[in-house]
Amino acid sequence: MLRHYRARHDNEVPDTPRIDSASRKQMLDEALLSFIVKDCQPLSTVEREGFRELVQALEPSYVLPTRKTIKQMVAKKYEEERERVKKEVQQAVAVSITADMWTSVNMEAYLALTCHYINENLQLCTSVLGVQYFPQSHC
Repeated sequence: MLRHYRARHDNEVPDTPRIDSASRKQMLDEALLSFIVKDCQPLSTVEREGFRELVQALEPSYVLPTRKTIKQMVAKKYEEERERVKKEVQQAVAVSITADMWTSVNMEAYLALTCHYINENLQLCTSVLGVQYFPQSHC
């Protein structure tokens, strides 16, 4: 049915922007990456049957990346964000560093360093610089 619509009726909607399949794949890959990172989903999400069925129902032509590809995408995005934050902090109007310690549900202590800064547009920004396991008790 979709094939029929595209072949017979697609030209009837001239204001609809055309997205080529490579751009569409890239857009969907980025949305998937955002979902995994922002919602703290495991990389194996892309291998789960229910998730694969959902994606297939939403976009039948989309081929999900493998877990290995997702891992590479996360590493690349991390490097991009790291460089972006570095540049922003170097150009910041004001910078403050905070440290925070907490205990996980497994009773393991962690130390986090966070950078708060005012960018050149006078917006307050916050970036986590790192989180490290802290072997000693912090109580």
